[in-house]
Amino acid sequence: MKLVCVGDNVADFYPEEGILYPGGSTYNVAVLAGRYGTRTAYLGTFGNDDAGQYLLEVLKEEGVDCSYVSILEGKNAIGRIINKGGESQVLTVDKGVYRDFSLSEKDLEFIKDFDYLHTTVYSYTESYLPFFKEKGLAVSFDYSFMSSIEYLARTLPYVDIAFFSAVGLEGDIKEFMKEVSNSGPEQVIVTMGKEGVLAYYGQEFYYHPARQVEVVDTLGAGDAFIAMYLTALGQGYSIEEILEKATDKAAECCTMPGTFGRGITTQGDGFSVS
Repeated sequence: MKLVCVGDNVADFYPEEGILYPGGSTYNVAVLAGRYGTRTAYLGTFGNDDAGQYLLEVLKEEGVDCSYVSILEGKNAIGRIINKGGESQVLTVDKGVYRDFSLSEKDLEFIKDFDYLHTTVYSYTESYLPFFKEKGLAVSFDYSFMSSIEYLARTLPYVDIAFFSAVGLEGDIKEFMKEVSNSGPEQVIVTMGKEGVLAYYGQEFYYHPARQVEVVDTLGAGDAFIAMYLTALGQGYSIEEILEKATDKAAECCTMPGTFGRGITTQGDGFSVS
């Protein structure tokens, strides 16, 4: 299975510790799915500052195909994060040059040869979804906390696998999942943190509890879940096995700082994190 991740990369900076970690939803999925055994590629925009250079360097070292990334003059996207008792909280996000993200004809030509494509609500890829669908890619979309009826109506017809966070969802979650599925996605997954995960597939609901671990940092747990979910799906596992494997990886992610490690200590504003 070949997976291309299209979207955001963010330098996750913890000012209290003075440590910067590679991050960003689709970036994380590309790296972690690669670690889990999937052939991955990433398309996104990096700044030409130190943070952007570091994130790109990590991507290459992790074996992710980054031959179609773009580098623009300016600051890479940076998120400022605090960790309170293991729960990560994003204080601010400066999207930097990522605001100018777009895909060229060459990018689109490259993308169409993959089996799966993963993108997110943070990725500025909505206008490309019809193309992805038309070319036969299985489109995975992380909606995170987004549940706007207008946004869902605009995007769901082009999505095959829809991921949501239960935070912010109102009303009956199962009814919400059914409505989402009726609009296009074959698989709908809602992660519920410590309460586990619920999936709707083949008109059936599947639940798996969260694994209890000593939490160090929750940042990126959802990305780890998605990376393993897509990997296991591509390897032909049953939905029950997929949920178990993905839940285990999300729990594992919570036991380390950053999404997958690779943090570096900054010196002052050396990474433009002033």
